[in-house]
Amino acid sequence: MLPERLSKVVCADDLERFAGASGSELRLVTPGVGGRDPILVGEFQRVQLRSGLALHTSNTREVHDLHTEAVQHPGLTIALFLRGHIDAWFGGRLIEMGPRTEDARDIEAIVVARSESDSFVRRSVKGARIRKLNVTITPEWLDQQALLSSPECAAILRFSRTHLATLRWTASPRLITLAEQILGPPLFAAPLQKLYYESRAIDVVSEALLAISDAPAQSGSATIHPTHHRSVRRACDFIDANLDHELMLPSIAAAAGLNSGSLQRAFRLLYGVTVFEYVRSRKLDRARAALERDGISVGEAAYLAGYKTPGNFSTAFRRRFGVTPRQIRATS
Repeated sequence: MLPERLSKVVCADDLERFAGASGSELRLVTPGVGGRDPILVGEFQRVQLRSGLALHTSNTREVHDLHTEAVQHPGLTIALFLRGHIDAWFGGRLIEMGPRTEDARDIEAIVVARSESDSFVRRSVKGARIRKLNVTITPEWLDQQALLSSPECAAILRFSRTHLATLRWTASPRLITLAEQILGPPLFAAPLQKLYYESRAIDVVSEALLAISDAPAQSGSATIHPTHHRSVRRACDFIDANLDHELMLPSIAAAAGLNSGSLQRAFRLLYGVTVFEYVRSRKLDRARAALERDGISVGEAAYLAGYKTPGNFSTAFRRRFGVTPRQIRATS
């Protein structure tokens, strides 16, 4: 059975009841807030997918400045904030999570290792809108996958055994798509829903472990030249400024100051996609924002995203976000 999903207005008592039901040691320490005082508006849940693999999601607005504390046990926590910012302290060490501005283009993923139990403190401000997921895995889960005994996974072993080791990386479009699918899942019967979450959570873990494995190479010059980072940034700025126009690879490359082949290679190394896969994802992001913010029709959203038919647009939209445009429009 899936654990209870808290939705709409969440009170302090609800949070404590939810924490107890999910086995969490979370406690609310915000002064003057308790009982039936509302603290969140939206929904969040914690799902124990299997032994050693847990998922936590949140799509909420903070009603108060919130301060929570917990004890976290050994393992890896992977966090992806699609919206919103919090300050978190792991064992007294500040690790900021999530973009500080609404218009941030690059979504950052982060993984934190704990080789021993330690304190966790979370603080967010009133009015903050948080849309994020966490996936947590234990050392036992990693060992069951034979990841800690394989010589090819030595970097993962070192990282997992280094207390409060932290890695940040730019989330690939695939990772963002997985997060969108988890945060906006189709409606299934409970066993299928859990399987749906588990398959995508494992994919999120795979992306994080690959990032850990690749981290030494990314710190050197063999992967991508530092000037190419700036060139890709210029290309992304050019793409965002010209989403209403037909974008051709030569013009994007010229704006970046690279030839077409070098730009394609840089995009694959940094984002794991081609230039036009990135363009397509940005247009779909813009169409979703317009559906949510402006309530435009599905046909208008399809046109905005560059699709000639609503059917093709809906297929691509659901593949990226895990929900249909009509479902987004109905909840806007």
